[in-house]
Amino acid sequence: MFFVIKAQVIINGLPTYYPFTGLNAYLSSTPLQGKAPLNVQFTDESKINPTVWIWDFHNDGINDAFIQNPSFTFEVEGNYSLKLIVY
Repeated sequence: MFFVIKAQVIINGLPTYYPFTGLNAYLSSTPLQGKAPLNVQFTDESKINPTVWIWDFHNDGINDAFIQNPSFTFEVEGNYSLKLIVY
């Protein structure tokens, strides 16, 4: 089964969507698919030099990480949508 990871990024309160085109916030993640449990390394590649990162890996309103480049283990196979807020 594949994991599908989509991202929404909020830059200073303005939502944008991944992949980003012509914006100054970027992120990457690896791997994007595999078997559960899947440990994914997320990398903030923002060009705006943020000092605050708020990651919500299940896009459920619960903040999961507050560092620039976190990793997260998805325990159950499925499709996931995540949110990154940067300031």
